[in-house]
Amino acid sequence: MQPIRSAAYVKLNWMAANSAPAGVKVGEVAELAGMLANPDCRLVTLVGLGGVGKTRLAATIARLTPVEIVSADSRQVYRMLDIGTAKPGPEERAAATYHGLDLADPRERYSAGRFARDAAEWIAGIVVRGRIPLVVGGTGFY
Repeated sequence: MQPIRSAAYVKLNWMAANSAPAGVKVGEVAELAGMLANPDCRLVTLVGLGGVGKTRLAATIARLTPVEIVSADSRQVYRMLDIGTAKPGPEERAAATYHGLDLADPRERYSAGRFARDAAEWIAGIVVRGRIPLVVGGTGFY
């Protein structure tokens, strides 16, 4: 697998005052959609503190743009840990293709190194499909 070369990385630090996409101004979503339409855009990260609505905003973005979502949350990777992780629900999962959810049993170890290897594969596949990887999470560890 070849790494993505000469990629333009756009980092969006979204710390909205409101925790739901309904609180996001239409102009902000339109601005992000414009960034995603830029042919130089190869990867977007949506990061911020826990509980600010990143998961919901990512699902909204996915309805409007050609993205696939890569979860960079250190707890969403585990099966059966739906409460307290803000894991996307059925409606959000129907709106987008997600990578990195429900991969490991809670008793299993899932390291940052394993995430890096998995994420590199997911991102390469997303790019091959002509879509944009949207990496979403509040975990600086990943």
